[in-house]
Amino acid sequence: MNKYCIDIDGTICNDAKGNYRSAKPYKERIARINKLYKDGHYIIYFTARGRTTGIDWSNFTKKQLREWGCKYHELRMGKPEANIFIDDKAMPFKDFFKNNKQAVVTGALGGIGKAITEVLHENGYSVELIDLKNGRDITNYRQMKKIFKKFKQVDVLVNCAGSNLNAHKTVVVNVLAPYELSRLAFPKMKNRGGSIINITSLWSERGFKNNPMYGISKGGLKMLTKCLAVEWAEYNIRVNNIGLGYFKTDMTKYSWDNRRSKITKSIPLGRWGNPEDIKEAIKFLINCPYITGQDLYLDGGWLASGGL
Repeated sequence: MNKYCIDIDGTICNDAKGNYRSAKPYKERIARINKLYKDGHYIIYFTARGRTTGIDWSNFTKKQLREWGCKYHELRMGKPEANIFIDDKAMPFKDFFKNNKQAVVTGALGGIGKAITEVLHENGYSVELIDLKNGRDITNYRQMKKIFKKFKQVDVLVNCAGSNLNAHKTVVVNVLAPYELSRLAFPKMKNRGGSIINITSLWSERGFKNNPMYGISKGGLKMLTKCLAVEWAEYNIRVNNIGLGYFKTDMTKYSWDNRRSKITKSIPLGRWGNPEDIKEAIKFLINCPYITGQDLYLDGGWLASGGL
C-alpha cells in the first residue's frame, strides 16, 4: 500500500482561476484516483492553508469532493508524510496520467498477483487483470484472443496464474496457457519490445514427492522461457522467470498449516516470503534492458542451502 498525496490546487481546481466554486473536476483524474483507492492505497488530498487563495476552504472542498464522487481517506491543510506526492513540485499530474504503457497479469486477484499489479500501477502501467475470480479463464483461448485484440500494444505480460490440481489442468494452466498468451502478446510487442515474466517455483529445480505433474509443468515453463527468450531476442522481447520459494498463498496452505516450522528452519533468511517480496523483482525485470532467459529465485536462500 502507498500513500498518495494529491495537491488540490494543482489538480482539481487549477482551472478555476481563483473562483473555486466554479471549478470542474477532471473526470480522468477522479477515475484514476478512485481506482487507487479501490486497490487499497491511502489517498490524501491536501492544500497549503491560504498560500494561494488567502482562505481556508477545506469545508467547501469536502463538500465539492463529495459531490464529484472523489474517494479519499483524508483532507489535510498542509502536506503530510507520504510515499508519492502528485503535482506539488514532485510528480507532475501530466506524468501521473501519461499512462501509455500496457501490462497484462494473469492470476491477478491472488495475493502474489495483487502485489504484481500494484507495482506495475506504481510504475505507470495500465494493467489488464485476468483471473478466474473476474470471469477470465486463461484456458479459454477464444476469450483471451478477444482481450488481447483490443490492445494496440502490450509492454509487459506476467504469467502468474497457476494450478496444482489434476494432471491435465496443471499442465494446461502452468505451461500451455502461458505459451498461448505469450504468442498473443508477441505481435503487440514485436515493434517496440517488451517484457514477459513467468512465475515458476522451486519445483523447476528440485524433485518433490506426491505431485510430479506440478514439477513437470513448472520445469516446462522454465524451459519455455528460455526458448522464447532466444527466439524473440531480435525483437527486443525479454523473457525471464521469477521462481518463488515458500510463500504463503492459497496453494501452499497445507504446507503452511502442517509443515511451517520445519520449512522455516530450512530457509536461511528464517521466514516465508510474502507478496511484497516480489515487487522489487518485477520492477527490476521490467526495467533492466539487458537481461533475458534468466531464472531469478526468491527463496530466502533455500536452494543455496540445499533445501530440506
